[in-house]
Amino acid sequence: MALSGKVQTVLGLINPSVLGRTLTHEHIKMDYKNCYRQPRLESDLDRGKAPGITLETVGWVRQNPYSHVFNLSLGDEPKEDIIKEVKMFKDEGGSTICECTTEGINRDVAFCRDVSEATGVNIVVGTGYYLDHTLSAELKSWTVEQMSQV
Repeated sequence: MALSGKVQTVLGLINPSVLGRTLTHEHIKMDYKNCYRQPRLESDLDRGKAPGITLETVGWVRQNPYSHVFNLSLGDEPKEDIIKEVKMFKDEGGSTICECTTEGINRDVAFCRDVSEATGVNIVVGTGYYLDHTLSAELKSWTVEQMSQV
């Protein structure tokens, strides 16, 4: 099947005319914990491990986004909650999400396929590799040809 003029989604090829309202850079599920940085102040260590973000902690998290473990992960929530949120996007007129999570921060195409099937939202999953420190030693030893097969 010719790819020319089509858009590859997790459920197959579609015509660009059905993309509709599109979010062009989103992360439905991602694990960024390998980018964690210890807080500058030792007294903030517990704050960085707090579950969730509250009105009391949101300012600190904005100032220290890489020092708050909860802030570094999307998709730890139950799949049903993520599906519910994507359905809200559809209910507001959304049609397509471009999911930009790459190798190194836990790209999960099967998960995105499940969300697309459950919601009717087109999901286009990107590809590629993220920051050097997020990649395994094995992957770093691969040839370009090996990487292109993923």
